[in-house]
Amino acid sequence: METLKKNKKNILGIALFVLIFGALVVIASFFDFQISEILAKSGLENGDRYISSNAFGLVFEAIGSCAIYLMASVSCCILFWNVLRRVKKDWLKYILAIVFAIGVFAGFYLTLSDIFKYVGEFIAQETGVHGVLDNLYITFLTVVIAFPPAIGTLYLWGKVDAETNAKMLPWILVIVGTAACYLIIHFVKSPIGRARYRAILAYNANPTHYDALLTQKLGVDTTSVINGETLSFRNFWVNYGSLSDKFEAIGIDDKYKEVLAEVGLASDICKSFPSGHTFSAGLSYTLICIPDMVDKFKTKGWKAFWYALPIVITGVVGLSRVVMGAHYFSDVLFGGTIAFLAVCIFRWLVLLGGWKKIAKLFTKKQKETPEVAEEKVEAEISE
Repeated sequence: METLKKNKKNILGIALFVLIFGALVVIASFFDFQISEILAKSGLENGDRYISSNAFGLVFEAIGSCAIYLMASVSCCILFWNVLRRVKKDWLKYILAIVFAIGVFAGFYLTLSDIFKYVGEFIAQETGVHGVLDNLYITFLTVVIAFPPAIGTLYLWGKVDAETNAKMLPWILVIVGTAACYLIIHFVKSPIGRARYRAILAYNANPTHYDALLTQKLGVDTTSVINGETLSFRNFWVNYGSLSDKFEAIGIDDKYKEVLAEVGLASDICKSFPSGHTFSAGLSYTLICIPDMVDKFKTKGWKAFWYALPIVITGVVGLSRVVMGAHYFSDVLFGGTIAFLAVCIFRWLVLLGGWKKIAKLFTKKQKETPEVAEEKVEAEISE
């Protein structure tokens, strides 16, 4: 009876998800461009700016990818304390502990590096000077700033009891498996070749200006690649092709990426779909696994909290990407949904025993050898 109730809940949950996602896809299919016009156009000053002046968008553009790095730090924290408490050989214990401590630090370092990168891009647009934050001083500063939160996180995580920390080890597989699904985003972006809203707005505000600059800096007429067709709105299901391939066809290598940045655009102007930022923020969906591992969070209230928190995080980052003109509504919808589905799949496989069910099915098939099959046939004939 309990299993039947659980199955009904699962079916209702899946049906609700399909219904909501389907409705949002329909909205995106008809109103993608209009939503961007409403949310992003004013901050981009009708194409006079490539990076929006919207403060909300700027903040979350800088910190939007942090979840993927911070979850890496959390994973290393779990491993660090499990190693110290469970590995018996001292030399191995301390080597592994150092490795995982470095991993915790690396997560915070990459978070800060990402923030400085976006701050640098904003400074470049405001001043016209590129690479202001690309120097050893900023690297050193990033290292210094990353140390306190890394050490603090390791210290605080040490207060989690050994049994709970051990229960969290499978969670790392969910985090790593979900993070690996970023490859889907990576390999889809380039071939789809969807132009970003802010690139369309900037180029079409002054096409002759960009054509002249690109041709001058690259020494080749680039209008066959960067033009009103390339930088025009296309629905998310349209496969336009890779910008790199188009530049390669006219004899230009990766140098075009640097030049696009120099003229006030960006190397990723045609990598709008799906949203990598929103996927990265969607790593926060791994928090829904916490009630599976920690008994005190199994109550309805806590479960609701661990579901609501990542929805808010992913939703806010997704909204900020649309406000910045970096993505359309459909881009963030698919980016966040891919992360959510990946978490659900790996959670089911790792924490809810899904791999055992699959193994059981496979084992049953394996057990049915030709001899067993033959016996079954003979039994049926005799009947």
